[in-house]
Amino acid sequence: RCPLCPISCRFVARRFGKRNAWLIWSATLAFTNILMLIPQEGDIILCIIFAGINGFPIGAKFLGESILADIIDYDEFITGTRSEATYTMFKSFLPKICAIPASAIPIALLNVFGHVPVSKEGRIQRQPESVKTYIIVVIVIIPTLASILSFFLKVRFQLKTKEQVDKIL
Repeated sequence: RCPLCPISCRFVARRFGKRNAWLIWSATLAFTNILMLIPQEGDIILCIIFAGINGFPIGAKFLGESILADIIDYDEFITGTRSEATYTMFKSFLPKICAIPASAIPIALLNVFGHVPVSKEGRIQRQPESVKTYIIVVIVIIPTLASILSFFLKVRFQLKTKEQVDKIL
């Protein structure tokens, strides 16, 4: 993990506001994933560079946790009860529940798309275009579309200014 990422994210948060930095982080996560479509077979260095660029937004993960704290305060303002345990439990539990099918289903479907297993001698086999296309869709296209959808849902977040958050507190 790049030690400069959190520093640069804090700069963006101070400069543009926490909500806008959160939205920039979300959009960057979505659109840097598309870079993985550029490298072709054998472009190992380019793939590593784009993977690094794609990982850069991870340094702003703290923004999501900070926004969650604002959501918990907003919920308390609306309902009159504090539900932080529920929010934090779902924040940690849902990714774990989604991780199993998100990992197992794409691997299980590889054979449907014509995956050629390793030979008896242990040699990796060339895969048909259908497998390459499937991998691109599962690893790049679907996560990018989900990130773009996530971004548009985040744009609708009601607390838009620091003044609104301060009033709720």
